[in-house]
Amino acid sequence: SFSMAIMAGVVKLIGRLSIDEMKKGALFAAAFLVFLKILVKITGGYQSRIKRLGSLLLKISIAMGLMAGVVKLIGY
Repeated sequence: SFSMAIMAGVVKLIGRLSIDEMKKGALFAAAFLVFLKILVKITGGYQSRIKRLGSLLLKISIAMGLMAGVVKLIGY
């Protein structure tokens, strides 16, 4: 039920997006897929290194969150 509430919230937010914002989102999603494919090639394949890839993505997301926090503290 919690996941359904999240889904309903996401659908409500998507309904507020303009066409240009949707295009930007689609472009980001495509770029992110290319990024993931590059990471898979770097780490050596799908099955043998999937845990390593997941760990790498978590570390990247933590680093990005920390960077966003620092930028917010600086005031940009």
